[in-house]
Amino acid sequence: MQRWFALALVILTVQPAFAATWDEHNKAGLAALHDGNLEEAEKEFAACRRQAEKSGARYGNFATTLINQGLLYDKKDNVAESEKDYKEALGIYEKSFGKDAIQVSNALNGLADLYRHQKRYPEAAPLYLRAKQIREKVAPDHPDYALSLIHISEPTRPY
Repeated sequence: MQRWFALALVILTVQPAFAATWDEHNKAGLAALHDGNLEEAEKEFAACRRQAEKSGARYGNFATTLINQGLLYDKKDNVAESEKDYKEALGIYEKSFGKDAIQVSNALNGLADLYRHQKRYPEAAPLYLRAKQIREKVAPDHPDYALSLIHISEPTRPY
């Protein structure tokens, strides 16, 4: 009996070491997304979301997971889910960091990309403009700022 108890104790203490972390799931999800393996990406991002929800902090890994899921659902042409995730991340970032945070610009850009892919240019343009204004103010030397300038000048470009 003592042997079984000792074995159970070892299994319970060792098991968490084998569980993948949020970072590992996120990296695997992004790699799968990059490779076009959307089903694997969805599985990994779902694991990210479960782990992030347990952490309680909405502005960190949870909001990042929403951005990644927004991109995934955009690629899967699931507009409703993509839009919902981007908007939820945007709300979290605005509440957590303020309306002029770089995280806000990333969420705006993702939502604008979704609208552009759907040829909803009148909805995309003001989001791109706001993202550009934030990036111009907060990180004018970052490559994403240059991307914002392209989005503003050529919102119908299919890049």
